[in-house]
Amino acid sequence: MPSFKHENIVDDNHLQVFFDTAVDENFICTAHWHSHLEILLILSGSMVAYSNSQKYILGPSDMLIINPNDIHSTYIDKTITYILLQIPADYISRILPDYALVHFQEYFPASAGNPHHAHLSALLLTIKQDYDSKEKGYELHFTSTLFQLLFELYKYFSIELSSIENAKNSRDINRIEEAIRYVRLHYTESISLSDISDFLGISREYFCRLFKDYTGQTFLEYINTFRIVHFYTDLVQTSESITYLMEKHGITNYKVFMKLFKGAYHGTPLQIRKSLTIQGKSS
Repeated sequence: MPSFKHENIVDDNHLQVFFDTAVDENFICTAHWHSHLEILLILSGSMVAYSNSQKYILGPSDMLIINPNDIHSTYIDKTITYILLQIPADYISRILPDYALVHFQEYFPASAGNPHHAHLSALLLTIKQDYDSKEKGYELHFTSTLFQLLFELYKYFSIELSSIENAKNSRDINRIEEAIRYVRLHYTESISLSDISDFLGISREYFCRLFKDYTGQTFLEYINTFRIVHFYTDLVQTSESITYLMEKHGITNYKVFMKLFKGAYHGTPLQIRKSLTIQGKSS
């Protein structure tokens, strides 16, 4: 069963950050948030990412930054390899006291040809080399390069929010976070717009606009995606019947479900399960 909280990131106790060279395929990460600063650099393949009201299509050498507590989601079709660096907010706050009001630029397309962008990518690749080699004393170079990366981001690619802007953003984000928590607890049930807007104490119209702005999806699209992701996990990890799994995850409209599932996973549930059976026999 998935966690019903915001994403909890387990840092490397030695380096105090999370670093990974990730490889994913056919992966959907529904809207979520965390208190870490997140930096992604695509090495190969592509992904679609939503952060707040923006949609980004990322390819090789493109970089994306997710600021702390920003609502974001990612959609991966074919195989992708990318650097993932997540830095705790308090790690940065210790050396940058005004960090709570700092907002970094999000999208760094390789096609822009900006030399500062290229240098940021080079620094991330250096961090990867240090982490992969783990030569004696690598922690020193890893950390110094990380600080250089943060310095350049702060100097060239950040703005300082006013306390009023920060308060408004925090209020709106808190509402979206509450809505996401509600869905994670009740997604197996029928959830209406009235249910969620009443829960938040705001109008349906305002909630719909707010949710779309911050997630890039309508509320209904988000619920359906959330259900499909959990259905898929059980589909590949259990032998329960497809009908049972649909009921378990609150899926009632078969036609809509099948369209969304095939669009996300390039096959019907039965085809996915058969392909896994064949792979299992051949391995």
